[in-house]
Amino acid sequence: MIKMKRHYYQRIIFGLSIFTACCLSASNISSEEELTRGLSCFEIGYRFGRCATQAMLGKKCDPKDDVIVPERCQDQAETKRGIEAGVNSVYKP
Repeated sequence: MIKMKRHYYQRIIFGLSIFTACCLSASNISSEEELTRGLSCFEIGYRFGRCATQAMLGKKCDPKDDVIVPERCQDQAETKRGIEAGVNSVYKP
């Protein structure tokens, strides 16, 4: 059972990473959003991962977590760790 949960989490994180890398890099957002300005890439990844996971589960996310990953944080290890922590936070009681 633990093996199945880990596999499920890995799929979510992989999907979010692909989404971040492919889709968001194609956007034409020239300036960073007000919601992400001044935040670390980990915090941005955390908010992104948390909101995206809640949305996939049919839940509403906090508007402050509904962020777009800025170009400065795309493909960063810190962002990926934040996404993973955000995903995991949704599943913890």
